[in-house]
Amino acid sequence: MWPILQRELREQARQRSGHWLRVLGAAVVLAVLALGWDSSLIGRQRDGRGIFSGLNHVLVTAIWLIGPVLTADCLSREKREGTLGLLFLTPLTARDVVVGKAFVHALRAFTIVLAAVPVLAIPVLMGGVIWLDAVRMLFLHLAVLGLALVAGLLASSVTTNWLRARLLALVMAAGAAVTFLLLTVFFNACQTWIGLGNQKGPATFGMVLNYHLEQWLRRLGYYGSAHSTFWKPEGGGGASWGGLMLAVALLACSIVMIWVAVRFATAGIRRTWQAQPPPPRVNRAMDWLTRVRAPKTWWRRKRSALLERNPVVWRQTSTWSARVTTAGWLIVTMLLATRAIMTDGSTYSEAGQWLGRQLLLVGMAFAAASSFREEKDSGGLELLLVTPLPPRQLVYGRLRGMFRQFAPSVILLLLVQGALIVMFLHSYRALGEDETAAAFCLQSAEFMAWMAATAALGMALAFTPMSFLVAFGLTAVAHHLAMMLGGGLEKLIPESGGLFLPQFGRDGWPPVVPALVSLLLAGVTLRVTLRLAIRRLEERRFLRGR
Repeated sequence: MWPILQRELREQARQRSGHWLRVLGAAVVLAVLALGWDSSLIGRQRDGRGIFSGLNHVLVTAIWLIGPVLTADCLSREKREGTLGLLFLTPLTARDVVVGKAFVHALRAFTIVLAAVPVLAIPVLMGGVIWLDAVRMLFLHLAVLGLALVAGLLASSVTTNWLRARLLALVMAAGAAVTFLLLTVFFNACQTWIGLGNQKGPATFGMVLNYHLEQWLRRLGYYGSAHSTFWKPEGGGGASWGGLMLAVALLACSIVMIWVAVRFATAGIRRTWQAQPPPPRVNRAMDWLTRVRAPKTWWRRKRSALLERNPVVWRQTSTWSARVTTAGWLIVTMLLATRAIMTDGSTYSEAGQWLGRQLLLVGMAFAAASSFREEKDSGGLELLLVTPLPPRQLVYGRLRGMFRQFAPSVILLLLVQGALIVMFLHSYRALGEDETAAAFCLQSAEFMAWMAATAALGMALAFTPMSFLVAFGLTAVAHHLAMMLGGGLEKLIPESGGLFLPQFGRDGWPPVVPALVSLLLAGVTLRVTLRLAIRRLEERRFLRGR
């Protein structure tokens, strides 16, 4: 195993993306700390424990997003370049390769987490955080980090395409996150059941389990809608030994799950390290996904017209992966819309709306940061530039293709949110919130503007030597930087509204300024990044060494 460790450590040490990832991780946590520093956001919390809890929530979320992507291409790249077979010619076994790569990437991910430790020390110095809090969070972070990394490792062991491996890694990480949440609920219920002792009465373990599940779902819903709840410390005034034992139990379960995942990854690369045709069931599934269900004459005429008008858009929307992406985001939006409708426009409805917009922005950042990367690595982008298609048509065609993928989800989300506001307009007026409809219109314009700006920014960064993970991170947090700038302007303008939902005062114009600044920044970002992407294509600056 030692040779593979040396090889991977040397390779990772030479990559500049590792340094930028650590800088980006610390910058994001520091930015979140700046958002939570205001006492109006922290509420009645006057010590550092609320800030410590909020920063750890951000760190755990970042681990679930970044961890799978770190390991998603570690094995598939070896299979794609044909070097995995050369490794098997040495005395190395499949387990040595999997464990060695997993250890190196775990060390790389742990250094990114360590970059945020100085920021986490600030709430400790403020007081209110005891050593049990720090140890409990350390165990939880290790458990989450291990599960996130093995999710990418499993995805990398069963596929060769790098984009498919990353998408599959995120799906597996979502499953691991749900499993981790259910384990947390189960252990919390066990602690409560044991603590009741002889005072259980008519209560059953199922009732206790259902109560804790509802509490966790309620907490997740408030995190998305109420920023003050996000900074609320868990467990009251201080951590207990019971919370530490819960973290130890979760870490033990995670270690078992990691061991099982490594075994499956080892078996996966033994089975898929040679290039083989896909099995018949995969061919049948792909045929079912790409089968035309509309009238064939109309469909062929439409696709032919699109092919003649812009072949890039035609290619972007013709693959089965593009259709699966569109259908997947539409299903997620439908689930969030159903949740919002069932909650009758309450706080959970606002949480679903906020979560839906954030998920779509992150999805657009992922799609934009990965655009043209496969063509750039395989040399297909140079062949596209030899064709009569100008660089402007290539860029705008890919941009339109991404808009087509996300358009159904965006339209559905905005329609449901608008319908809920119309349904409960009388309730809002009774509460004196006459500005809700105007705020929704402004938010929708800001959201659509940043969807377009995110697509252009990610595409421009894809033509730079920047790694996919750094480009994805920068693209995903760009709209949050605009919100932070707008929030700073809100504090300078008297009687301004909230950061995430600008309230329109009676004077009308002052609270509109932060939203207009965000819209202006989105427009400038869209304009500048599109010109940058077109110029880099014209000058062939996407090639290595240029």
